[in-house]
Amino acid sequence: MRTRLKELPKKIALRLLIDNLDDNNAYILLLSQWNANERDKRFGTISLDDYRMYVARISQALNEYIDDLSEDDLRKVLDAIEMKPSSASKTAKSSNSINITGDGNTVIQGNRNSDVTIISDSKNVVSRSIISASGGNIHIGSLYGGKREITPVSSKDTDANTDREVVLFVAANPSKKAEINLRVEHSTIAEELEGNTEFDFRSAMAASLKELAMQVVDKEPTILHFAGHGIPMDSAKQELLNLGFKVTDDTGLVFHNKEKNGSETLSVEKSKQIIKGLKAIVPKLNIVILNACYSQAQAIAISTNGIYTIGVNNRILDRAAIAFAQGFYWRYAMTHDVKAATYFGILQANVELSDDSDANDLIHLFYNGQKIQL
Repeated sequence: MRTRLKELPKKIALRLLIDNLDDNNAYILLLSQWNANERDKRFGTISLDDYRMYVARISQALNEYIDDLSEDDLRKVLDAIEMKPSSASKTAKSSNSINITGDGNTVIQGNRNSDVTIISDSKNVVSRSIISASGGNIHIGSLYGGKREITPVSSKDTDANTDREVVLFVAANPSKKAEINLRVEHSTIAEELEGNTEFDFRSAMAASLKELAMQVVDKEPTILHFAGHGIPMDSAKQELLNLGFKVTDDTGLVFHNKEKNGSETLSVEKSKQIIKGLKAIVPKLNIVILNACYSQAQAIAISTNGIYTIGVNNRILDRAAIAFAQGFYWRYAMTHDVKAATYFGILQANVELSDDSDANDLIHLFYNGQKIQL
């Protein structure tokens, strides 16, 4: 029985231990180390040899934890993935079999067009389910006799979970003089979403405008988060923009240029145009966060595409911007409410500001070109 648990993918085994055992702090820490190692590999901040060494260490530690499990705890974990196949599926698997792993909590297994008597995960037990070959879809019966349809996993990403919200963190800082802690902001958000199977956190560092568009189309985010700099717009142009006039200038959000040896700016009109096109390709893009100084003009323009957009209307301290991000994602992970998350993020940003400054005057949420009252 212990061997069965050890043979599961390490991240799935850790999620099962965390979800089904009360004393789970050691497994939470191990999962955090596993995810950090995977992130370091993606960002290229760790060598392949070191990556493999940490995988081996974490795997060994996990196997030792499994060996030390009591029989009762082991049974709890195995019961979460236990399947009792009907007589139609008790035979050995044929080449027509299916074995589908979800987000680390659910495993579906059986032959095509065969009954699966019980499918269980850490939260649900689903009875009388059928894995159907028709249309390539999987139909799962509910406890109430209804059916829920799950779209097949994309061949592009076999670990994808279509129910997850993808957060795409895009960072740009082409100026060596204007230092901002983009890595700190990135790691702060990653920590807030760590271990939350409802979210998939992706990132693109040192991004150009071209890369921004490509990353959005490739990752298909629900939330697009930009961290970087903004060049201010003068008050006269801002007033015209607020009145609905078309404003063109060289101000905007700052990105790396294509050659990565300079910068390019995303103006108000260009931001509206680009996001409109991306929204047509990625309809689930619902939230854009511009966590940069002087980004309100772009936020208003982007929001006219039916997207909740957060912008900053002046300079904001780096530590306040990071505090806002941490507060926003902490609250959003709990509520999936963009207004509630924005409000709490502003509260957290205020902790980092002096008594004569108020983040309520700096950070605003817009939708369809209108400011949303929080």
